[in-house]
Amino acid sequence: MSRLHRRTLLGGTLAVAVSWLGAGAGSAQAAPAAPAAPLVRKPKLAVRNGFRSILARNGSAVRMPVQLGARMQVTDPVRPGSTVTLTWDDRLYTAGSRVQVSQGAGTVFSAAARPMVDDGTHTATLTVTLPGGLAAGDYTLAAGTLTPAPAQYPDDLVSEPVPVSITVNGTAATVSQDAADVSRPWGASVGAAWQEARWDAGFVALYPGLVTFRAVGPAALPAGSRIRIALDARVFTGVRVTGAYDSSGRELPGSAAGGVTGNLAVTTWTPGSAVAAGERVTLRTAVESGDITGALDTFEAPVISFSAPAAHRESQRVTGEETLTREDNIYSARTHELFAAQVPGEAS
Repeated sequence: MSRLHRRTLLGGTLAVAVSWLGAGAGSAQAAPAAPAAPLVRKPKLAVRNGFRSILARNGSAVRMPVQLGARMQVTDPVRPGSTVTLTWDDRLYTAGSRVQVSQGAGTVFSAAARPMVDDGTHTATLTVTLPGGLAAGDYTLAAGTLTPAPAQYPDDLVSEPVPVSITVNGTAATVSQDAADVSRPWGASVGAAWQEARWDAGFVALYPGLVTFRAVGPAALPAGSRIRIALDARVFTGVRVTGAYDSSGRELPGSAAGGVTGNLAVTTWTPGSAVAAGERVTLRTAVESGDITGALDTFEAPVISFSAPAAHRESQRVTGEETLTREDNIYSARTHELFAAQVPGEAS
């Protein structure tokens, strides 16, 4: 059974632009009668600060508003005692310590935010009563912000994210959106086996003899993804991919391009097709060394990076393993002092 409890949450403000359109009519009878409640039709929604896609465990995605709240356009006055209710996913949002309704630079209403949280469904519900109602005009209801990252990989996929909804006097509207156009979640993890290029007495530049990348799923790495290897061009005059193999050792087709740009010798490799979830690709590399002597004033650390076509980045899981580098190169007196003890045969 789900457990309900009350929680006071901290942090931020945000606003979703919402318009409620309605009309109210008084009685035409001679005898006095109480005015009828304004008709509150389904809100028209326009998110002010955009959405962020939340990737779900079932492979779907939902766009959540960056800000929790609403900019309300009131056409007919809202009666005193009316309620406003917000619901959201407690895993995804950080609510403010207070909920506020403002108009321009002034605060119309403010109260402590004490949402009810269902730990079983992760649904947070906050209801406030407007004691003075709202006259016709534009207002901002501020309640919180979308958490920058719900969880880190591999726990980044959200199970059944709760939609964001706003209810005024019983009339509800959903602010979040199903993202049917977002492809299934995918992610990449990069690795390398490092080798050394040496010159003079104890200078060492590291480069990847093997590069690996793995499709962490649940969907395949999209076609057109690429691996980029960049090395210091003063030490390496060129770098290229000499072979690509799947986890079974079978050679994979792909295309490569490279050259020297400024201080970098660069090569990129693109697989010939999408890489299935769970598959690991291994690239063998070869480098050409330059004719170099003595210490260097500066050095470009080797960088391996994975990138995907822009059309697929919204569904990309951030593993934190999309790039790889080594900072322990020995190219100067200072770096020799720092790192020489780590290199076999170099410690004094």
